Amino acid sequence: MQPPDSEDVAYIKRSLAKALAEKEKDAQENRIRYYLPACTSHFPKKCPQDCTSSKHLSFHQSLARNRFVFGGNSSGKTVLGLTEMVLRMCFAKHPYSQIQLPHPAFHRIEFESFRNWESYYLPLLKEWIPKKMIVGENWTDAYNVKYNLLRLKNGDSSDALSYDMQVDKFESATIHDIWADEKMPEEIYDANLSRLLRTNGYLWNTVTPINGMPWIMTRVWGVDTPDTKTWVVDMDENPYISKEAKDRVLSQMSPEEREARKSGRPMQFQGIVYPEIQESIHITEAKPAPFWPLYFCLDAHPRKAASGCWIAIDPGEAAYVIDEMELKGTPKELVAHILHKEFEIRRWIGGGPFRGVQKRWIDLSAITEDSDINMNYSLLSEFSKLGLSFSKANRSSLGYTTVKNYLSYDKTKPIGPLNKPMLYFCKGRVPKTWFSMTHILYDEYKNRQGKDPKEKVKDWGKDPADCVRYILIEKPRYQPLIKPVGYGTPGMEGTYVNR
Repeated sequence: MQPPDSEDVAYIKRSLAKALAEKEKDAQENRIRYYLPACTSHFPKKCPQDCTSSKHLSFHQSLARNRFVFGGNSSGKTVLGLTEMVLRMCFAKHPYSQIQLPHPAFHRIEFESFRNWESYYLPLLKEWIPKKMIVGENWTDAYNVKYNLLRLKNGDSSDALSYDMQVDKFESATIHDIWADEKMPEEIYDANLSRLLRTNGYLWNTVTPINGMPWIMTRVWGVDTPDTKTWVVDMDENPYISKEAKDRVLSQMSPEEREARKSGRPMQFQGIVYPEIQESIHITEAKPAPFWPLYFCLDAHPRKAASGCWIAIDPGEAAYVIDEMELKGTPKELVAHILHKEFEIRRWIGGGPFRGVQKRWIDLSAITEDSDINMNYSLLSEFSKLGLSFSKANRSSLGYTTVKNYLSYDKTKPIGPLNKPMLYFCKGRVPKTWFSMTHILYDEYKNRQGKDPKEKVKDWGKDPADCVRYILIEKPRYQPLIKPVGYGTPGMEGTYVNR
């Protein structure tokens, strides 16, 4: 076989260079066709469909209709959210989840402020959507600047809204899918869900969880169901950025913010008030005996539901949170509800002489601080007329330390009679109180000026936990039964010593 002459070699080189240039041009014009989900195991090659190391691939493959990606900065979460939208706009069949995509369809992109739309999101969209897919194959014809509306040749359209707009703006269309970037307000999330009802559509939220996201913690964090999925994506899972760049940016942040911005883990977990609490230790199936004394606290509010809880004290003076309440109503309605709950508690406990509630406390701060309420109005007198006497709750911050002491035990030693916490929560009976105790947070857990980040507790969701604090700061005692007159006789409850 004769070796190729120089002209043939030159021709081959020109052909290869031309093919390479055409491929590069095609990659620029049709970038979505060349998209590769981030994967540290296979980068820079394409991820196989059965790859288990790429969370980006797992996200695209998911059939869940509500998806939440908690990502650190530069974890690729925004590109992840955007490419999912472009795939749904341009493809007849989703290349990763394999579902048939409806066309024409209406899509929506949401973000924090329109200041970021022109400078960031719109250029990113232009970068990823092929021009041949949009009306007129140019953005002048396809994009309406006044209404922020993009039209595609296949009949699809997409609009853009920001979270600083009125909520009713989010409730005026039937939508097939929504991509929400960064922190979405809860009322907008609910509006989005209602807009997707008719189409049984899809929503995904990509967010770096800093500076408080209470509703996300309540409704979404850690959920893994067929309809709702969550992913936590670390900055290190993006192979497109260098270690040097990551280290340089992270070095300028506080440890708590660094954790959220790098790992995607919410800052809330960094500033939790009661880190001592553990489900395996502090949740109990034990049931209080009828002779244990009960204590009650009510956190009253003028404009939202009042919260309350009942705590039983055992002979060793350990505290058991046995029931809770949440009700918005008049003093008469609250009293009726409290007495009904206490009747139910008595039936649940059963047995011999029932101790009942020894003392009640109430936090009136939310009412006394409300400027619209007549200062001469006395809720304590109102309750007293209705048959319930309350003492004012001690709101001292020392109560947090008291609760911590009740929760604590020596973790270096096994749990036993001489080494155990003194606060428990009855399984299945106090879900709101348990949630509040495990999610109550310091405000803001962010320290850039040497300020103590734990000097104040966030108001969000702390009312049930406050009721526990107000009772325990009083060091409720076990008052022994010393003369069980008429034990077992109907209507007789015995007499007790008071200390």
